[in-house]
Amino acid sequence: MASPVKMSDQFPGLTSDPLSGYIEELGPLLSRGKMEELEDELERLRAIVEESSVLKAVVMQLRDANKKQILATNRAQKIRDEAKEFNRRQNEFLVILVHELRNPLAPIGMAASLLESMPNATPQLIKIQEIINRQVKHMARLLDDLMDVAHITSGEVAVLPEPILLANVLQEAIDIVQWRLDGRRQLLHADLPTEPVVIDGDQIRLIQVFSNLLINASKFTPDGGNISITATHVQKNILVAIKDDGMGIRASLLPHLFELFTQGPRSEACSEGGLGVGLSVVRNLVRMHRGEVDVFSDGEDQGSTFTVTLPLCTDLNSVRFLLGQEKLA
Repeated sequence: MASPVKMSDQFPGLTSDPLSGYIEELGPLLSRGKMEELEDELERLRAIVEESSVLKAVVMQLRDANKKQILATNRAQKIRDEAKEFNRRQNEFLVILVHELRNPLAPIGMAASLLESMPNATPQLIKIQEIINRQVKHMARLLDDLMDVAHITSGEVAVLPEPILLANVLQEAIDIVQWRLDGRRQLLHADLPTEPVVIDGDQIRLIQVFSNLLINASKFTPDGGNISITATHVQKNILVAIKDDGMGIRASLLPHLFELFTQGPRSEACSEGGLGVGLSVVRNLVRMHRGEVDVFSDGEDQGSTFTVTLPLCTDLNSVRFLLGQEKLA
């Protein structure tokens, strides 16, 4: 007589765990269809258990990742707080330094003026007075740049834009640096649009931008060199380019030239040096005018070109009013 067939032989899915044994005992009492339903249910339960264990592992991973993220966020916040405190202390130091250096600068300038007014001054004395005056102006500009850096990084500098004529801005910037160009016998060539160009800007700050760029061009151009300034329309913007035939800039320095305390090339022909803050101030002021500043150079001894792109004034009523005022003046 053949041995009875077990339910587990007919349904391999019922070969493990206590539930399978219980179903095996119920086998003789259940129909084949009911057994198949139970086996399917058992498979679903096993799948749920497996899915639950997978979800549990995922939850553990998420908890670990969340813990790491919280720690990283706390570290980042600490670094930001430390950087903010460092910037605050740096700005305080710069402000104090500027004030301390300005104190002796005033009497030096006064002494130079007295030398100029002395009767029967010899040519040698006049030359000494010119050198002192030139260096006092240079020091005063360096101190102004340092003060601007402190104010910009602390968010204390604000621009007051209004419709202004670009030609007036550029002319005042040229007037500021003309004494320097004349002293080094450098020629400045200006090619500006014949029609008035109106932009929205803070005239004082934009004069500072372009005078800084002109001084920079003069600094790195040899005596007797050439500097040009041009302005061209580019869509709804005006692009001002200041080009020189001076020392040029190596390619590795170009991406960092507008960073704070980055200094340009040095040579015996350029003994003035600098603090590496002027171009950083230029970039910040231009961006505050919704503009951009760029630099181009083919390499050392190939000259360089700085460009400033500024949006044109789009308020036609303001443009008409400004041009009417200029005609009356």
